[in-house]
Amino acid sequence: MLIMRRLEQGPLGGQLVYRAEDYEIDFDQIGTSQQTEAGTASLLLGTLQIDFDVSSGELIAPWGLLPHTRWVVGPLSSLVGVDSARLAIAGVRMDTGVAIAIGTADEWTTNFDASRGQLQLSMAHVNPDTFVEFATGCVLGLSARRPVVLRLSPRFDW
Repeated sequence: MLIMRRLEQGPLGGQLVYRAEDYEIDFDQIGTSQQTEAGTASLLLGTLQIDFDVSSGELIAPWGLLPHTRWVVGPLSSLVGVDSARLAIAGVRMDTGVAIAIGTADEWTTNFDASRGQLQLSMAHVNPDTFVEFATGCVLGLSARRPVVLRLSPRFDW
C-alpha cells in the first residue's frame, strides 16, 4: 500500500512553470540535478506525474501534460495549515521508469483560479486531512497519508 511519510528537510527549491503552447507543467530545480543515482519512478495523477527517487522514495517534483483546454475555471479556497517538508513514499518498492497510478485519469479534475494563479488537481469525493508543500509551489493534499489533491502555483508562460 502506498503511503507518504515526512522527511526532516524543507521543500525542494525551484521554479514551477506551465507552458501553455506545450500543455505542460515542468519544475526547474535550483542547485542539484533532479537525476538520482538509482533513477526515478513516478506517481501518476491523471496525466500529471510526480517523480520520486526509487532508492529513497523521496518526491522530487511534478511534470507532464496538463491541457488548459480541460481546466474548470473558478475560485479555489485557501489552504489552511500547510506544512513545509520533503515527502517520501513508504511501503512500495519500485523500478526505474515505472509509474504508479493514483486512481484513474477520470477520477482527477483540474481547477484553475486565475486570480490566485493556481491550479488544483483533485480526486472526486475525497477530502485531504493534511497539506504539505514538498517543492516550491507544489502542495500535496493527503488523506490517510495518501495523495488526493495537488495544488500548484506555477509561473504561466502563455
